Amino acid sequence: MPHSIGKTYAHLQGVIGILAVAAFVIPSTTIATCAQTFSPYSDFQAISRAQLQTLQVKLTYLGEQAEVVSTVAFTATGNSLRVDLFKPFHRPGFEYSNDSKGVQSFTGSPEELKVMIDLIATLPNVTAGGVASQPYVSFAMLYTAGGKKGFDATLNKADALALFGKLRIAFKNNAAASKKLESMAGALAVLDAHAAGRRKFTADRLGYLAIESRTSGFKTPLSS
Repeated sequence: MPHSIGKTYAHLQGVIGILAVAAFVIPSTTIATCAQTFSPYSDFQAISRAQLQTLQVKLTYLGEQAEVVSTVAFTATGNSLRVDLFKPFHRPGFEYSNDSKGVQSFTGSPEELKVMIDLIATLPNVTAGGVASQPYVSFAMLYTAGGKKGFDATLNKADALALFGKLRIAFKNNAAASKKLESMAGALAVLDAHAAGRRKFTADRLGYLAIESRTSGFKTPLSS
């Protein structure tokens, strides 16, 4: 084999080897950054003052919607809110697009945040974490002091309403917080009303068709 061809061949072998290593390493790195382990709620109950200063909380609506339901997120006074820090804790199979469409944010004192954690501790379906059979709202928390830890409870409607009740109490003296929380609660109530209206319309329409089929003598899938 001529010397120049041999050098070219050797160079190509080296490039192929580098690409093979990169193909092996890059996917594993990507997986590592997207697969954060959740911490138990008890870690947040035992949170220190320094950790409270970096605490961030996020409420994301996960149900069906025709319009954006703004995510509500908040952190300690003096800390910078960063919703992107929650991305590694997103659960697969759920849509978090509301997080990027006009987040409603506020800050709370460390004392308010601690009261919030203690109040929510009385809701076992929330503190258990996990995913409800009928997902409605994601309640997520994280802090970064001393190493990042995250928690998520993907709640059904009943448990989400119970959670909002505790949040209202914890931030009752915080006007900005109360306004943002009530705004989200109001948007969810409108969605529920619209959904109930659609269900009633469907039921009424099906009833009408059933009556019409019986009186007209025509057989339809609704007639017995």
